[in-house]
Amino acid sequence: MIKKLLYSKYKVLFVFILLLPWVIPTLSRPSIDYGIFTDTARGWLSGQIHLYDGQTEFYFAPYAILAFVPFTVIPQPFGQFIFAIIVLAALVWATWKLTGSTPWWTLAIGLATVYTALLVFNGQWDSIVLAGLAMGWIALENSNPWLMGFSFIVLGTKPTNILLPALLLLFSMRNWSKLKLAQTTIIPLIFVIISGFIAGWNWPLTYISNYREHPNPPNYVVVTPWTQALYLRSYWEYLDKVGTILLCVFCIVAIILLIRRLRFKLDRKTLSIALAINLVASPHALLYCFIFLAPIHILILNEHRRWGLLLYGAALIDLIFIWLGIGVFIFPLVTLLVIMIIELMPQPVHSISPAIERTVSM
Repeated sequence: MIKKLLYSKYKVLFVFILLLPWVIPTLSRPSIDYGIFTDTARGWLSGQIHLYDGQTEFYFAPYAILAFVPFTVIPQPFGQFIFAIIVLAALVWATWKLTGSTPWWTLAIGLATVYTALLVFNGQWDSIVLAGLAMGWIALENSNPWLMGFSFIVLGTKPTNILLPALLLLFSMRNWSKLKLAQTTIIPLIFVIISGFIAGWNWPLTYISNYREHPNPPNYVVVTPWTQALYLRSYWEYLDKVGTILLCVFCIVAIILLIRRLRFKLDRKTLSIALAINLVASPHALLYCFIFLAPIHILILNEHRRWGLLLYGAALIDLIFIWLGIGVFIFPLVTLLVIMIIELMPQPVHSISPAIERTVSM
């Protein structure tokens, strides 16, 4: 039975079972973020809250509130427990789809990090957004406009850390027929109309003004059983003018390498590299957002085991920093640096992994 779980699609179930114990603490540990989402949904249903009026910290697309309506009738802590299971399942499935034929152990290593734990404990849904990207990749492989349209709906719920990969999906659709492009827009248009009923027909304006008038504070607190640490929300917040210039140059070089890969094809690795660039350049990169780096970490583990283990070491250093109460993170920056080193190294043809042989013609 165990041997069967380790192969083919069953390895996804095996890795999910390995990570499932992380969901158990949610039964006794209330999540602030999950509470905000469900309280906002209850307030909206009762008419006491109008989205983007400054009474709530709900910063996502209006239709996203519908995902939390079912949880308003499920009492704590069971609602949070069920949501955590969904979030974890989405993470394992999405990472599997974005890495292809990868061994179960690399899938487990890439996901057994503090970032997965923080995602589950905080009741956030970044893994569902990652699942939206996986849907987009499947839609691109199969030229499926309906699935592509739905994937953009999922990506649009929280687009900050997924914008560059989403643009790559759009770019790769440029040779689709006019009919397929039109079909792709139907589902997003339906949800735009639904959003009008949810938040008013001027919701795009109120959605934008909500960010301007009620911006997120520049820092946030990560609380653990050992200590708590104050973190800034992105690398830009840590840097002075010189550091900002260096980070800009760093990201530009990475984008040039990405464009070089895109000259002939879009593959899983290119999409995952775009995720890494987006996260480093993002103005909103919290620790649980680092699950977006799991696909590229796993692909590197498959092709360059030493570099992949080095990345896992960087993730462990972040864990030590959390334990010591040091509010600094290094994993995204180290990941992008390793990607750049590998991309600049000569790449023998035989080293290409089966996980990235499947490509979409550009």
